[in-house]
Amino acid sequence: MAIAAAGAGEATTDFDGGQSSHPGTVAGQRTCIVVLGMHRSGTSALTRVLSILGAALPRHLMSPGPDNETGHWESQKLVDFHDEVLSELDSAWHDWAALDVSKLTVQRREQIKTRMAEIINDEYGSASLMVVKDPRICRFAPLFLEALTDAGIIPECVLVFRNPLEVAQSLACRDGMPPAEASLLWLRHVLDAEAATRGNRGAVLFYSDLLKDWRGELRHVRLGAGFKRGCVWPNSPPDAVEQIDGFLNSALRHHALSEADIISDPVTSGWIADIHDALRQLRRNPAPSEALATFDRVRCEFDRATPVIDRMQRDMRARLEAQLNAVTQQVDDLRRQLSSVSHNRWQRRMARLRRACTALFKQNAIP
Repeated sequence: MAIAAAGAGEATTDFDGGQSSHPGTVAGQRTCIVVLGMHRSGTSALTRVLSILGAALPRHLMSPGPDNETGHWESQKLVDFHDEVLSELDSAWHDWAALDVSKLTVQRREQIKTRMAEIINDEYGSASLMVVKDPRICRFAPLFLEALTDAGIIPECVLVFRNPLEVAQSLACRDGMPPAEASLLWLRHVLDAEAATRGNRGAVLFYSDLLKDWRGELRHVRLGAGFKRGCVWPNSPPDAVEQIDGFLNSALRHHALSEADIISDPVTSGWIADIHDALRQLRRNPAPSEALATFDRVRCEFDRATPVIDRMQRDMRARLEAQLNAVTQQVDDLRRQLSSVSHNRWQRRMARLRRACTALFKQNAIP
């Protein structure tokens, strides 16, 4: 399971050999493997695999849930702070519009980066090799990577992606999110992650391939300045391989669709199909000019169309809310009318009962 040399300052993983168990990072340096990917795309599975190989996990892990029984493997403190940052920028985890970090003042940017670094230090202590995962990072990856670098931590980015239709089905089950909205969210995360790591990413992996052959997938990982040439992962091969095999299984993939489905589906047949194909090209070649041109084109078109799509959604939401308010008002009016009718009927019935009781008493009165 050694990390064999792949060129000057680079390393790639070999899981067929290597028995040493000393850390693979350069002495005195701290390295953070940043797992970037869309929600429900296998980021949790990859993070757990890397942690089994020896990358440290945060101290305060997010609790597993019914939507992710095997664990999220991400820092609850970091997720909470990222939600705060998104909220400050009038955004949220489910927002697919471009994030405008320029709204932040220079001073505020520095404060955010300082806080990110503080949380990393608190969560990972003095670990020389750590793994950080939170899909929200895709939205402001440059800021997060700057925070690591400013703190003296070398970031190594690994991207993991999943069939967008599978992601949409998963989000529909978990959050009730409409397929079109989930697809746009997938597109935004992919575009942002690619742009932030272009020319400096360790690998592009696919969730389905990871489940089928994690050894083969991780051999594509290229880790740079933070790793020594010819080094190994911290954990010994036999124990790690057995544990990973026990953790990864096809049962983790609750929704399985083909790549042909992406092309035939009317929601994903355009931009999303183009970007999915470009990702496959990146998987085979770190910097194919055709794939990079596709990313640039789709990003430009998506950003130009976003205000129109967003306005249409807002107008539709406003109309639905107005209709809902009108229906709610009608229901409230009917409820009040029914309540009044019931009260009047009750009063009439009580009056008749009183009269009947009076007559009965009179008829049976003792002289």
